[in-house]
Amino acid sequence: MLLAALLGASLACVVARTTKSTIEVRGDRTIEQKLRWVEEHITETRLTRLKAQLMEQIPSITNEQLADMSLGWNETTLQSLTGNGSSKGIIVWVTIQHSKEFDPSTMMTVATAILDTEINGPEVAPSPKVAP
Repeated sequence: MLLAALLGASLACVVARTTKSTIEVRGDRTIEQKLRWVEEHITETRLTRLKAQLMEQIPSITNEQLADMSLGWNETTLQSLTGNGSSKGIIVWVTIQHSKEFDPSTMMTVATAILDTEINGPEVAPSPKVAP
């Protein structure tokens, strides 16, 4: 009984939340060009560099807070909001698992802005979308 209570308390301490932000790869590139671009650029090396950029721009961020950040991409079907059909697209995502005590919204907004500008250029980068 005591062991079950201790296990329950331990598990309660490690419950994490996940916050995800997505960026659509836009522009005049073909789907094949977009795929090649993300395969070459959305890598572990890029994630390491993104973490360093975040630490430069937000000095209060710690390595511990960045430890569970990930970066990836997937090919998806994008539906037109006007009902004009669908098209294939590429979505880049950045996620972070965090405790309820840590609010990653500033970090995610900065990370998304950095990546969106790199992916789509400064003239087409819209406001980032951060989802809890």
